[in-house]
Amino acid sequence: EALKTATINAAEYIGAGDDVGSLEKGKMADLIVLTDNPLDDIENTQSIEMVMVNGRLYDANTLNEIGNHPKERAPFWWENNKYNQAFPWHQETESFMRGGCGCHVGHQ
Repeated sequence: EALKTATINAAEYIGAGDDVGSLEKGKMADLIVLTDNPLDDIENTQSIEMVMVNGRLYDANTLNEIGNHPKERAPFWWENNKYNQAFPWHQETESFMRGGCGCHVGHQ
């Protein structure tokens, strides 16, 4: 009953029952696949193998899309080492280099 309240009933309540709320072909889904049973140990909720977002399946370790249309994801912004190039004012102000207070009064 609690599971229905959080899924099917909630989807129907907001008028989205045709798209979400149950696992059926053609519906969008957000879910996780675990390697270990969380009912055995609550820490098993950290054993995430795969993630499904809007019906698209991703490998939890690489975040590459897998399943029917596998493709490798584009790099995250922190992986391309171009963050300072995208924001040249960071280099000019050394905003990543200075520690302490950001008020520019000289606090440490």
